[in-house]
Amino acid sequence: FFGGAFWGGQVLWRDARAKAMLEKQAATIAAQSEELRDQAITEERLRIARELHDVVAHHVSVIGVQAAAARRVIARDADAATTALANIESSSREAVTSMRGLLGTLRQIHAVPDRDGDRQPEPSLEQLPDLVASAQSTTRSATYALVESDPGAAALIPSPIAHSIYRTAQEALTNTAKHSTATEVRVTVRVELGNGSGAGNGTSSYAEVEIIDNGRPRGEATLGTGLGQLGIRERAASHRAQAEIGPRPTGGYRVRVRYPMPDVSRSDVSRSDVAGSDVAGSDVAGSDVARSEVAGSGVVGSGASRQDAGKRGTPSAPGRTATSPAGGEDVA
Repeated sequence: FFGGAFWGGQVLWRDARAKAMLEKQAATIAAQSEELRDQAITEERLRIARELHDVVAHHVSVIGVQAAAARRVIARDADAATTALANIESSSREAVTSMRGLLGTLRQIHAVPDRDGDRQPEPSLEQLPDLVASAQSTTRSATYALVESDPGAAALIPSPIAHSIYRTAQEALTNTAKHSTATEVRVTVRVELGNGSGAGNGTSSYAEVEIIDNGRPRGEATLGTGLGQLGIRERAASHRAQAEIGPRPTGGYRVRVRYPMPDVSRSDVSRSDVAGSDVAGSDVAGSDVARSEVAGSGVVGSGASRQDAGKRGTPSAPGRTATSPAGGEDVA
C-alpha cells in the first residue's frame, strides 16, 4: 500500500512539475512575443519617421531655396524668377506625390486591392540623377557619378539598399542646400563585386554612396535638429553598414555610407549575362568609359577609367550618368 502511494505521489509530482514548467515556458514565450511586437512597432515608427523627414525636408528645403532666389532676382531678371517659381511648383507637386505614395503604403490593407495611384514606387538608383539635378542652383553645381567594378554591377544592388542609398543622398543634398556655403557638391555611387564572402582569400561585395561638398557651415542660425543625420545612421545600422559623416580635412563636408552585400558576388553578373538579362549594356562592350550629360540639367559624371586599375564603369541609365574609376577623388 505504501509503495503504491509513493509511486502515485511521484507521478503526481512529475505531472505538477511538468505543468509548472510548461506554464513558465508559455509565460516566457508570451513575454518574448510582446517584446518582439513592441520592437517591430518601434522599428516601423522609426522607418516612417525617416521617410516623412526625408520627403518633407527635401522638398520644403528646395522650395525655400528657390523662393529666396526668386525674391532676389524678381526685380531685375523676370526670366530667372519665372524659372525659380516653376521649380517651386515642380517641387511642391513632387512632395505631394511622394506623400501620397507614403500614405498609400501606410494605409494598405492586404485584403483590399490597391487603388490606382494610391502607391508610388519607392525611389532607387534610377531616380538618383534627377535628384542630383534638382540640387543645382545658380550658385551651386551638382554632379553625379556611378562607379562599377564590373559592367552591370549596380543592377545587382538589393532594392532595400538602393532605396537607402537614394535617401542618404537626398538627405545629404538637403543639408548642403540648407546649412552650407558650398558651390560644388558631388554624389558618387560605387559598387564593388567580390569573389566570395570575404573569408580567407575571398573579397566581399559592397555598395557605397558618398556625398562631398566644398562648403562651410553658414552659422548657428542654420543649424538643424540633427534628425536627418540620425536617420542616415539608423538606415546604415539597419543594413550593417559603415557610416562616416563629418567635415573633411581638406575642407568641405563628407557623408559616406558603405553597405555590405554578402549575398552578391562577381559570379552573379556572369549568370545574369547567360540568362540574357540587360545587366551589361551593349554600348559598354567597345568603350572604356561611358560619359554623358543629363539633358538640360548639367549633371555630369567626372573622371576617366584607368586601365592600370583594370576596372571599367558603366552608366546605370544612358544619358543620365557617367562613370569614373573606383575610389573616386575629393572635390578640390
